[in-house]
Amino acid sequence: MLAAAGLFTFLSLSASAIAGLECVCVGDCDGNGRVMVDELVVSVGIALEDQSPTMCGAADPNGDDRVSVDELTQAVHQGLTNCSDRRLPACDCEDDSQCASGYCRDKRCCDQGCFGARCDLPNREGQCTALLRNGARCLFDAECFSEICHDREGVCCNTECLQPGQFCAPSGTCRIR
Repeated sequence: MLAAAGLFTFLSLSASAIAGLECVCVGDCDGNGRVMVDELVVSVGIALEDQSPTMCGAADPNGDDRVSVDELTQAVHQGLTNCSDRRLPACDCEDDSQCASGYCRDKRCCDQGCFGARCDLPNREGQCTALLRNGARCLFDAECFSEICHDREGVCCNTECLQPGQFCAPSGTCRIR
């Protein structure tokens, strides 16, 4: 227990130098928006391999089933700041002030302003991705400026092609076969 107390003191002193920005409040085992001393003790126990990582998933934000000194430092920092840090790209947000980058787009913290682009596309969350023009190849609606990715052709289309025999031509307009 003395080793854990010494580690806690070290982390407390160094926490102000490291900004632990995560989608979750690192170390908040019970999810109440605060990191308490007992949660830090559990986190230290996981780091020392005295406790299972399942005791506090929030202590291991990268999900590698270990709690590193960096993660402990983040947890202490979150405890000292009442989990008030701003979020990294790809985290959910409501407004710009919640994001470390200062940009909340499409309800996601984004790496930059994303004007004329989206920030919430699957497998690219948190990264600005330019919207595709009509006629461009696509996988899903959100990629397209028109927000219509024609299922059969995989092309951004200006309208839904709903009539029998219609398809979305490479120009991005509906045509009859």
